[in-house]
Amino acid sequence: MRVREKFTLSDVEFVVQRAVELSEAEQFTLYKSIANCLSRFLRNGKEEAVLIKEKVSALKNDSAVSKKYIFNEVNQELSFLGIN
Repeated sequence: MRVREKFTLSDVEFVVQRAVELSEAEQFTLYKSIANCLSRFLRNGKEEAVLIKEKVSALKNDSAVSKKYIFNEVNQELSFLGIN
């Protein structure tokens, strides 16, 4: 069992909220890690996917490169999983 599978919905919600708060970053490795984390949580289930999709959609039109990157990576994973 993967660690991410042990998280409850409220745990995921907390992590997603913190990820959105920290999403304006200058270090590529940080915002890439945020995008990877959120993308992996999408695989936990429909509720998590809907939650992440709602929170990350606010990053779509932001001017920060990091936020656009996170949005694009999560959106790509949503498409791959057929959730979009």
